[in-house]
Amino acid sequence: MDKSLVALVGRANVGKSTLFNRIIRRKTAITMKEPGITRDRIYAEFEFNELRYKIVDTGGIDTNPDSFIEEQILKQVLFAINEANFIVEVVDSDNGLHPNDREIANLIRKHDRDFVIASNKIDIKEAKNNFTEFFQLNNRVFPISAEHNIGIEKLLKEITTYLVPIEKKKRPPSIAIIGRPNSGKSTLLNRLINKERALISDVPHTTRDPIREEIKIKGQSFAVVDTPGVKRGRFYKQKVDFFAIKRMEREVKNADVVILLIDLKEGLTHTDRTLVSTILDRGKALIIAFNKSDILTSKEEKALYEEAQKHLSFAYFVPVIAISAIKGKNINRLMNFIEEVHTERNKLIPVAVIKQLQPAIRSSLDNELAYRVRKIRQIGTAPIKFSVSIIKKGYIDENAEKSLKRILRAYFGFRGNEIFISWERSKK
Repeated sequence: MDKSLVALVGRANVGKSTLFNRIIRRKTAITMKEPGITRDRIYAEFEFNELRYKIVDTGGIDTNPDSFIEEQILKQVLFAINEANFIVEVVDSDNGLHPNDREIANLIRKHDRDFVIASNKIDIKEAKNNFTEFFQLNNRVFPISAEHNIGIEKLLKEITTYLVPIEKKKRPPSIAIIGRPNSGKSTLLNRLINKERALISDVPHTTRDPIREEIKIKGQSFAVVDTPGVKRGRFYKQKVDFFAIKRMEREVKNADVVILLIDLKEGLTHTDRTLVSTILDRGKALIIAFNKSDILTSKEEKALYEEAQKHLSFAYFVPVIAISAIKGKNINRLMNFIEEVHTERNKLIPVAVIKQLQPAIRSSLDNELAYRVRKIRQIGTAPIKFSVSIIKKGYIDENAEKSLKRILRAYFGFRGNEIFISWERSKK
């Protein structure tokens, strides 16, 4: 049991995710009128009265599930109930008391947890007439409107009396797992953290909200984030897909390391190549992992690397690995790559070393560029940035810049990371 954690539970579409977003004061969970949007457990921290606590949002419960997805959601909710120190059962005041509300309350009691009822949508006129029905579930009922911030402070005052505050921690480096739907992202997350955290199904788009967990690699803490699948093209059949992809893009923006997961059965696509370019252009450390390699022979795996190198020649410095998330193949090697590319992203070459090697670097360039280059400095990490002073005005073509980047890599590494160069005119 986590004495700092409160869990939000309830039927689908009662407003749990809206309440979750209200409490943490940012839009993390996707909220829509369509039921069943949230499926996995979503964790976050929140502050109240200058103290910090933890909260988990859960999927809508059907106490008599009739599909695999509903069974898995119930399993995730039960895990959250067992893990949390306090429970908030969210109900819909507008629709009144539902038989499932009673079953959920009994389920919480069965697990011997203290809980209150958050009677949501109280801002609707008809809802006020239904409010008293919920005292049948618990004598502590809090009328709220998550959408309009009504009654939230009173609810939080009650919740936090049952919780132990936590210390604010420095944010660990973030690893975002991205890829097309059903490529095995959730399976990889579960494998990395060594437990069944993310809901797994053969149905594409099972993951809709990013899921965050912590792991340690060689003593270094990392936050691993499973993200919704990236569809081909720009058009989405459902509005929820659009919001899910926006969440994925935000996680990539905030990530330090990105693992692009590719399903071997589908192979490398134009979408994958575009993602590689986009991730590198954003200054993120990148690893390309081909999943489901347990179906390959060693000869086929070798051919895979050759094919990847052929189509990803512009990203020759990015580690490529064949894994099997479900079987655990090459997972330790993948974790070594994570540690390596993260270290490279934060590597700062001493000024004296660059100065000492500068004549050798210049001699490796073509004659015209070698003549023009006067000084090379590393001016940034995460992402890697260099400043190059040159004499004479004029355009530095793309091939010249690529040539310099290759030479810098030959001397300094920076595996898995793009090098950004700013060209400055020398004053001398």
